[in-house]
Amino acid sequence: MRLTAFRVQNYKKVHDTGWIDVGDLTAFVGKNEAGKSAVFRGLSKFNPSDKEKYDGLKEFPRKRYTDEYEKWAWPVSSCRFSLNESEVDKLTALSSLLSKVDHVEITRYYSTKYSTAFYPQPDVRYIKKKEILEFIDEIVDSVNNLTAPDGKGEELGDIKQNLSDSLNSIKQTVNNDNILEIVDQIQQKLLQRANEEWQKDVLQSIMEILTPYTERKKEIEDYKIALSHIEEMLPQFIYFDKYNVLDSAIHLPSFLNQPSPNKRITMCMFQHVGLDIKTLANLGIHNHGQRIDEEKTRRYIDERAIHFSSASNSMTRKFSDWWDQRKHKFRYQADGDYLRIWVSDDLDPSEIELDQRSYGMQYFFSFYLVFLVEAEGAHKDSILLLDEPGLHLHGTAQAKLIEFFKKLSASNQTMYSTHSPFLVDVNNFENVRAVYEDKDGTTKVTKDVLETDDDTIFPLQAAMGYSITQSLFIGPNCLIVEGPSDLIYLRCITSSLERSNRTGLSAKWTITPVGGADKVQTFVSLLGSQKDLKIAVLVDVKPEDRQSIENLYKKKLLTKSRVLTFGDYLNRPSADIEDMFDIDFYLSLVNGEFGTTIKQIDLKSKHPRVLKRIEDYLKQTPPKGITFNHYRPARYFQENIEDLEKTISDNTLDNFERIFTDLNKLLRKKKS
Repeated sequence: MRLTAFRVQNYKKVHDTGWIDVGDLTAFVGKNEAGKSAVFRGLSKFNPSDKEKYDGLKEFPRKRYTDEYEKWAWPVSSCRFSLNESEVDKLTALSSLLSKVDHVEITRYYSTKYSTAFYPQPDVRYIKKKEILEFIDEIVDSVNNLTAPDGKGEELGDIKQNLSDSLNSIKQTVNNDNILEIVDQIQQKLLQRANEEWQKDVLQSIMEILTPYTERKKEIEDYKIALSHIEEMLPQFIYFDKYNVLDSAIHLPSFLNQPSPNKRITMCMFQHVGLDIKTLANLGIHNHGQRIDEEKTRRYIDERAIHFSSASNSMTRKFSDWWDQRKHKFRYQADGDYLRIWVSDDLDPSEIELDQRSYGMQYFFSFYLVFLVEAEGAHKDSILLLDEPGLHLHGTAQAKLIEFFKKLSASNQTMYSTHSPFLVDVNNFENVRAVYEDKDGTTKVTKDVLETDDDTIFPLQAAMGYSITQSLFIGPNCLIVEGPSDLIYLRCITSSLERSNRTGLSAKWTITPVGGADKVQTFVSLLGSQKDLKIAVLVDVKPEDRQSIENLYKKKLLTKSRVLTFGDYLNRPSADIEDMFDIDFYLSLVNGEFGTTIKQIDLKSKHPRVLKRIEDYLKQTPPKGITFNHYRPARYFQENIEDLEKTISDNTLDNFERIFTDLNKLLRKKKS
């Protein structure tokens, strides 16, 4: 089962998040007190690994508690899961009604009960109270009309009277909760009176009337079994909100005798090395005059050494799979009453204790250790909810967490909350959700991250700014474009082409938006002096920009082959990146983003650039409350690429592919 969306309601300051789409890795960004923790904790109790139940007294919205809590069975968390073929097969084996389902929605209430709905909805033929009451009357009438065979009149009369009385008694007990039991009782009463062959023959017509109901009863019971089974299939939700760092020297007697804030991670440490902490702590301790079992002690010491060596090698190997800064080597050592952790690396073979390494490295090691151990148990195939991870790490260490989370999410869907710009993946904004506080003080969550308040959007803006700054001076192959919409289009079209095994823009290019054609020459001059930095330019072209574009190669800032315009590939004197698309397709982006209904026939202007034609149209017939800008259709394209890419014309893809092919060839040329 894969979580595709969730919803949290009636939990602390969360009134209703609405359905929130999630993927393998989803970030939730918001300022302090926005309600990120409430959303995560409310969701985690859907099927919690820590067995924590909902507590209405403490968790139902406080201002509503007195007036509302006792009046309703309040839902808290709802999850929408997609089902794979194997899961559908298992459900179908339990209930044939579920052969067509592909996803399921499940809601959990403060009572801890679940309600489940399969989609497409199966046709469950429930038996209603009114229907069963009318059916009993029908059976009674049929019984009273039975005809006895020769010589059996008196005996059949007794049977008819007995059955009529029994069925009428059963009728008095019918309620909405016992209808299936009622069908059973009717069947049993009939069977009890069908002992001899003549009795079976006489009652056969009654049994035939009952058959559709017994079949429906079996169908409903099978469906209920499937409902119970789907609850057993649910992945667990693991909520992390404390991220302690493991001590590099663990004093065993103290750990056994005193509570420790690091108990969870320390216990994972001992489980990882395969040792019982009490046995380890007691090794070598004996009373005066007590004889030491030297053979047993030596055996334990050997086992401990082998466990430590094996665990050290295992951690060294697994840690290197995701920590790519250096190749570290770990060594666990028992030293008297202490267990020590030593670390060396490929640049310096000298061993130093874990707590002498960078805090970032300690954090990664500690978190990974917990996940590594618990993933074998409660965390296996679970969904991770990481509340403000890496909060105290340096920005660069936080940035590395994203790559770690991507690796975790390959086997465990992962969601994390943050207010740090360094934990925002600017290359995958579609995986970011904004959490903010509405005017009424309740928590809201939205996929439209750029439409929230300034405080919420700040980490996203800072992340974009930092990313652009980094790309300017770090990327060895710098492709300068005018603005962020160009970056979005180039990346989306590249993805679409590559999914069709066609040529997209090489990942070696670092796309750098500079904020307009008038800034291109300045940036080229600034970056051109950077050693080993290859630069190319891909820009819109208008008559007023032609001279500044030509100056790039006339002033020998770049060779002419490194200065590309969209007009070159469309054979036009004026062209923007938007002109690479068919007009109808681009209008679909505009209409989708702004809610307009502009058609190509509406664009009366003869201007060659579609942006100019749209602007002219909007000046004449301005839609109420809309200010047009060309970034928003690009964003709409990015957010809906899966649905839109099948409508992109071959001509558009061919034109972009020609550009990408030419740009990729420049990667093989020397800097010019």
